[in-house]
Amino acid sequence: MEQFQLEYAQYLESPEWQALKDTHPDPKQCIFCETWLRPHLHHMRYPANIWDTRHEDCCWLCEPHHEMFHRGLEAGRRKGYALTCAWDGALKDFTKAVIRAQEKSERDSNGFEVLRGMTGEQLATWLKGESSPRARKRA
Repeated sequence: MEQFQLEYAQYLESPEWQALKDTHPDPKQCIFCETWLRPHLHHMRYPANIWDTRHEDCCWLCEPHHEMFHRGLEAGRRKGYALTCAWDGALKDFTKAVIRAQEKSERDSNGFEVLRGMTGEQLATWLKGESSPRARKRA
């Protein structure tokens, strides 16, 4: 892990990373809140060799949501969740789901429970702002 962190830090300072950011086809706006302020190019997945990063491996997040994603990923891991993208390659939806769960956790400490066992269709419904399909079943 230490070797990866060193190589990753070198990559983020490289002309290759800068070129990837400069040529990324998506608009430089957060995929979560659509703001254009302080965009960060976020790795949704890491290739085996970080130097092989492609446009489709990344998406734009504003600085606050980028930080929230990483806080959420770490919080989920501490709670024992295997937070990986299990939704048929829906990496942008996964990124949005982790941010939304972290927002919920910061309010009521139960945000990641809603993601447990959620299908891609249920995730899409939840991300549209509708209640969790499982929450509706309980009501």
